[in-house]
Amino acid sequence: MKKKLSLAKEQAEALQKALENARKASDLEEKDAALKRQILLATDESMKAELQKQRSELSTQVNKLKNDEKELKNHAKKIFKEMQQKTKNELDKEKKAAEAKQKEIADEMKNTIAKEDAIRKA
Repeated sequence: MKKKLSLAKEQAEALQKALENARKASDLEEKDAALKRQILLATDESMKAELQKQRSELSTQVNKLKNDEKELKNHAKKIFKEMQQKTKNELDKEKKAAEAKQKEIADEMKNTIAKEDAIRKA
């Protein structure tokens, strides 16, 4: 149970980090759009070059954040699948234990009936 809670916490943290990255990427994309407008309005070539450089750096940051977001989401999915598998394994164990107990009870009932029949015949 503690393992499942730990996995759930890890999954929540990964999804939270992915959400934060998505927000940062969105903010950077807004800055990128503002830089693009500034580039279009700029008349000085050196200013345009500097703004293009800044825009390129922003684009690199956005791409990195988006890749990190994808990795975090994939990690969260992997954790979810692991939790599902653990739950399935636990349910399978419980089912097998219940079936074994049912068989034990059925065998016990058969033995009791057989003993009662033997007593009646005797």
